[in-house]
Parts: sequence; C-alpha cells; structure tokens
Amino acid sequence: MKLDAAGARRGIEERVAKPLGVSLIEAVWGIHDLINETMAAAAKTHIAERGGNPQLVTVAAFGGAGPVHAFGLARKLGAPRMLVPPNAGVGSATGFFTAPRAFDLMRSHKVPFAAADFAKLEALLRELEAEGERTLRKAGATGPVSYARSIEARFIGQGSETTLPVPERDFTLLDAQALRRRFDQAYERLYGRTYPESSVEFVSFRVRASLPVKLLELPKIVAQGRASDALKGERKAFCGAAREYVPHAVYDRYRLPAGAELAGPAIFEERESTVIVGAGAARGWTISASCGWTCRRRRRMKRRLDPITLEILWRRLISIVDEADAAVARTAFSSLLRDAHDYTCMFTDSRGRELAQGTLATPGQSGAMALGIKQLVQALPPGAFKPGDVYITNDPWALAGHLNDVCVLSPIFHRGRLVAFTACILHHSDIGGRVASDNREVYEEGLFIPLVKLYDEGQLNEGVLAMICANVRTPSR
Repeated sequence: MKLDAAGARRGIEERVAKPLGVSLIEAVWGIHDLINETMAAAAKTHIAERGGNPQLVTVAAFGGAGPVHAFGLARKLGAPRMLVPPNAGVGSATGFFTAPRAFDLMRSHKVPFAAADFAKLEALLRELEAEGERTLRKAGATGPVSYARSIEARFIGQGSETTLPVPERDFTLLDAQALRRRFDQAYERLYGRTYPESSVEFVSFRVRASLPVKLLELPKIVAQGRASDALKGERKAFCGAAREYVPHAVYDRYRLPAGAELAGPAIFEERESTVIVGAGAARGWTISASCGWTCRRRRRMKRRLDPITLEILWRRLISIVDEADAAVARTAFSSLLRDAHDYTCMFTDSRGRELAQGTLATPGQSGAMALGIKQLVQALPPGAFKPGDVYITNDPWALAGHLNDVCVLSPIFHRGRLVAFTACILHHSDIGGRVASDNREVYEEGLFIPLVKLYDEGQLNEGVLAMICANVRTPSR
C-alpha cells in the first residue's frame, strides 16, 4: 500500500489544525496523545472493574503500532513497567501458533463457606475436569491434560465476585476458615479493607483443562558487547514533554545486549515495528533479555491549555471518576447501587466546585451535588481537612432531597496541599424511619446524619458507625 504523506499532512492541517488554531505538529501530536489517553481511560476502567491497580500492571506492546504508543500509555496509567518482546509487530500471529489448546468450564453453585460440604465440592471439580478432558479428546487432542482450578466468591449481598486460584488438587484438604483467610487477603489487596463481620459465599467453580504448551522456536537475540555498539546515530523527533523536536538516540534493536541500561529519549528500530521511549525516562530503566523496558521515573510536564490538551485533561478527569464508579459497583451490597446504579460519583476542585462526574451519573443526584458539595466544603473552616479524612452526611437540604441519599466526601492532597475533593452520593434503601411514601416530616424518613467525620486521618470513627448501625434495619448491608 502506497502511503501519501502529503495528503495526510493536508488532511490534518485542514480538518484539525486550522479549526483548532494550533500548528500542524501540535495537531499531529495531539492525535497521538489523545489515542493514548483514550486507551488509558479504557484500561483504567477495565482494571478497576476487576479490582486491579494500574500502578502494578505491566504494559505489554504488540502489533505494528503498539510499541510506538506503549511508553505514552504506560506513563498515563502510572504503570512502572512496559514490555516490548522481540517480533512485537507480529505478536498476534505468534500467539496464535503458541497458545495451547484449552477448554474452560464453569459451574454455578451458591453456598456459604460455613455451610459448604467440601467433599461434594471436590466431586463437582472432578466432574468439570473429566468433562474438560472429554471435550479435548473429542477434538483429537493427544498427550497429558493439566488442570487449573479456581473459585469465585463474594460477601453475601454483593453482586461482584473475587476470583481465588485453588492450587490444591484435593479440595477436601481445605476448610472454611482457611478459604476465608485467603479471600480476606485477596479482597483487602484489591479494595484496601475487608468485612470480618460479613459472611462469604461460593458463587461458581472453574476449571481450565489444557494441553501442554508447545513453544514456538524463534531465533534468539544473542548480541554481545556494549549498548553503544547498537547506536546507529541520532535524529530529531517531537517530544511531548518539551513541546518541540529534540535529539533522539537511534538504536538497532537486534544489536542491543541484554541488561543494557539506557536513558531516553531514544528510538529502537526493528523490522516489524519501532519502539519510542520518551524524555520522561531517565537512567534506571533496563533492557532485559526479553527486551522489556522498566520506566521508574517521570518528569513533570508543563503544558499550556490548547484545545487538544484541554480535551485530554477532560477525558482524564472523567476516567478518574469512572474508576471510582466501577469500584462502588463491585463492592456494593445493595442491588439499588450495583443494578439500578442509584449513585453518583463526582470530582471537585479544592473549593468544592464540580469538575467532572461519572459517565453513568444519576441526574437528580449530580445536579444537587454540584451545589451541595460546594456548600458543605465552604461550611467548614480553612484547614479543617486532613489527609485520610472521610466525611459523611445525608442532609436533605444540602444534597439530594431525602435522607436515603447518603454522601461521603474525602479531600485529595498533593504534596501536602489540598487540591480537590472526591464525593459520592449513594441511595440506601434503609435509613431507619417509616417505610412509606406518605411521610409528612423529614424526621419520619429516618436517621439524619449531620456533616461528621466517618474517618479521621485514616482512622474509622467507631462511634459514628455504631450510631448508624443502631438506627437501620440491616446494619450488615
């Protein structure tokens, strides 16, 4: 396919640069950066929905364009590591040839940990293993079959499960207490806390039956010597941090020795793709034997708010709120929250003025929050907020109009300075009071919680929690 560079230039100038009042190179970089931002937003939401942490992931790049975007994507995610394997440009084809034949099976079986018959559960898992092997044999598979077991469990009342690998080959060797400890450790690692007073239930059991992996033999990069031997030269390339063209060292990927330490900005060329490492990476990222780059430091970037940068920042704010939104849905005990999405997450500035709300925000709540959060923040004296504080209130005159909508509010600090607030209003089906539609006074609705600290510098206010639990019908929910 013949590329038309002049035509691409004209298209960007006429359709993007001139309408936005920016230069051609700013428009081109903006397109690239906006793609990275869109991928980062989708990845963060995907990771949050599964209870993960983007700052712990490794960004693996494949495809012809993947290595070009990997560094920018890793920076936006806050990921400490990116891996660009050899032949990344044909990574999908390589994976097709190396992936083992496997069959995944799942059986639903809801039962509380404490009431489960572990002998029956072992029989269930063995049935799944036998079914998986039969399926593979019918497909003509030969050779030994291996099995990987896992369970999906959750607190009773929640709608999202936590997956626990089960390496034991005999489920009867486990007991409810051991599995509960394993569950609590996994849940706390994902969400920061667990609920010892709440019971946990099995939801489903999974087995993966697979054949042995047949690795594809590829020529290994066996370059010896120094990294400088791989240096092809230097050329200028646009740097988003500097907002101008800066010199980039250009390396031959195939001549780089394992363990070499290099500083960005740099370009690594190979047949199928090109790896770009920007100026934000300093010495401390290492090329391993598999050619992965570990980016350990980033520089602050100062940008003027041109239309493209503004759009990127706007998407970033919405992505942050959507991450919080996904975490609420996964950890909620109420079906009103996880199924009806009767809650709204919001992000404000340090004065309580709304900056962004979740994509799935409830209009009746978000409209009230836009004014209410600002009033709540400004009602407290300067310096009242500390890192780790969480305030709670359901004041109907300040927020969504009735006591069932409970708001939690937490300050965000950067380098010791208050910079923003995160807030969430959640509709609780039970706040005490009369369960009726003809209440004539706010006192009949239930418990009125003034603006108080639920957490004081990270420490739970047991008195406030006890007061709430004593005034509702289902305190465990």
